[in-house]
Formats: sequence, structure tokens, C-alpha cells
Amino acid sequence: MDKQVAQFTGFDGKQLGNPKKLAAVVRKLAEMPNPPLHLPLGSDSYNAILQVRKNEKEEMEQWKALSLSTDFEQE
Repeated sequence: MDKQVAQFTGFDGKQLGNPKKLAAVVRKLAEMPNPPLHLPLGSDSYNAILQVRKNEKEEMEQWKALSLSTDFEQE
């Protein structure tokens, strides 16, 4: 556990995101009547999620025919 604490405290002040800005956004989200279901916060999170979704889309396109092959035949 001490190793994990040391690892996380080692990030303090070196992260891309500003914790004060994060807190302000979270507060704003809490006050919204209809907040977004998916909102990556920070450029690192945003870009990582975009890459994952791009890879998922490519994989889905690769297997599209097999995915759609389970439908009933159209008359």
C-alpha cells in the first residue's frame, strides 16, 4: 500500500489537469438539470477515449457482416 501511495503522490503537481478547474467543472455538472452521461475531463482523458472509440469503430466495421448476419432474412 505504501508503494501505491508513493506512486500517486509522485504525480502531484506533475499532472496535466488542474484540480481546481476540475472541482469547478464537477460543481457545474452537479448544478445542471441534464448533465452529460459521458464527459472525459482533461486533454489526456479526452484523447485516450477518442483513440479507444476509433479502435472500437474500426473493429466493428471489420466484423459488420458477421454482426448483421444474425438478422432474419428480408422478404
